[in-house]
Amino acid sequence: MVQSHRLRRKLRAGEPVTGAIVNVQAPWFIDLVGISGFDFVMLDAEHGPITPENVELMIRAAEQAGMTALVRVPANVPHVILGFLDAGAQAIQVPHIQTADDARRAVSAVRYPPLGSRGMSTMTRAARAGGVNSSVKKARVGATSTKTTSIASVGPGVARWPRMVASASSIL
Repeated sequence: MVQSHRLRRKLRAGEPVTGAIVNVQAPWFIDLVGISGFDFVMLDAEHGPITPENVELMIRAAEQAGMTALVRVPANVPHVILGFLDAGAQAIQVPHIQTADDARRAVSAVRYPPLGSRGMSTMTRAARAGGVNSSVKKARVGATSTKTTSIASVGPGVARWPRMVASASSIL
């Protein structure tokens, strides 16, 4: 079961957070990270063999340890981002954001309509495998649209970052 967003809760409370970046596909290693007391783990699918098909057990291990599971996706591609979200990632880091349009695309990919373009399936882990009735699902879609965290990784040499943020802020 997808657990509460510990990282977001602590950040909102102004508390410091600690985390680890893991780029190997090894659920047992996530167990060790959790035992160490970290608040979050970033599963790095950009620089390692982590895929939507093999990330679920790592996310489950993070949840079991009470950590927030973030995934650094390999690219700003909506269907790639969706695969990690459907597996249960609570936050997504999108690499190589260069423009306001890149930032808009990334945020849109993690939010459901009308705030974004994320597709919905009731039979995914993120949707609790259809374990709630359709009226509750519709209410959750609206709430979930604002609960998934997206983090932009700005590429080197981006001199207009403040203007990019300002122009993308309408959907952030």
